[in-house]
Amino acid sequence: MSDCWPICCPPSLSRPALQDAAGSSLSSAQSLHALFGSLRAHPTLAAIPGLLSLAASVPQRRLAEENQLIIEGVRIVATSAESEQLRRALVAWAGPTSVESGCISCRILQESNDPQAFCYLAYWNTQDDLLRHIRTEHYKRLLVLMDLGTGPPLVEFHTVKETKGLDLIEHVRNVS
Repeated sequence: MSDCWPICCPPSLSRPALQDAAGSSLSSAQSLHALFGSLRAHPTLAAIPGLLSLAASVPQRRLAEENQLIIEGVRIVATSAESEQLRRALVAWAGPTSVESGCISCRILQESNDPQAFCYLAYWNTQDDLLRHIRTEHYKRLLVLMDLGTGPPLVEFHTVKETKGLDLIEHVRNVS
């Protein structure tokens, strides 16, 4: 299991910010639940301190069929010589992304066991918001950054239909 640490999480000024134990801003309960679920399913992004307890404390929420949360994830591994250049470029790229319409949260993470590996993680209100984002000129810069990697990037899009918290653990552990 890899440890990842937030590098940049530019909060939108128009959204209330929650914080995890590492002090990184999370913009909504929805993004918090999504992050919790994606971290458990994605070992590369696991182990952000305090996140599991914080996410579990947020009430369960079911997303409407037409308004499913979308998680966009990209993992890029750079050479040690290009690592700092990639980190700076991703951090600069994430700022404008975080204020795009429909973006709930945008984060750049660096893996602690592989400091040349960076993860971009964004949460979108709807699939339409994500598709609009991918079509922007700004997104072309991310495609260029992906080419800086030592190999093909890992690119994933997850649709979150439902999230559960402590209520699921309690149900599973109390069933005989």
